[in-house]
Amino acid sequence: MEFNETVPETDIRGIRGGSWFNNIMSRFDRPVDMHSSDEFRDLGFRVAILAGVDVTNLRGFDPAATYFEWDPIPGGSGTTYDLVRGGLASLSGNASAVNLGNLTCIEDDSPDATSLTAPDTDVPAAGTAFFYLVRSQQGPVIGPWGFGSDGGERAGTGGCAP
Repeated sequence: MEFNETVPETDIRGIRGGSWFNNIMSRFDRPVDMHSSDEFRDLGFRVAILAGVDVTNLRGFDPAATYFEWDPIPGGSGTTYDLVRGGLASLSGNASAVNLGNLTCIEDDSPDATSLTAPDTDVPAAGTAFFYLVRSQQGPVIGPWGFGSDGGERAGTGGCAP
């Protein structure tokens, strides 16, 4: 048996599946009075896919032809990455919703965790600044450009096609 996404009350979870231990092998899905921290040898959870993994540790090098490196997604065999640039002045929103404004694709579907082969040679105008973000894609799952401090996903226009 496994906990599922059903949450009928705070800290109470639904369960699905069966258990050899309880001789219950038929499918069932019902709320139970079980706290989500309860532990039993025949009850667990399953992660089918980790959707929307945030890329971490973005580092920039060489201001004349700016390139970046970032930490690859753990276990991310076959992962590709998109690197975009935006203008700092176009950022808007609040802690729960961040609008990145218009994004420019710097590198699309990079097979590695670097943009060394696609440096950005554009220079921001005096008194302005650029920001850069990376997202990952593993098969059909496209990661985010990151999240606001309240957990809202960052969104922008343009950039690299999914």
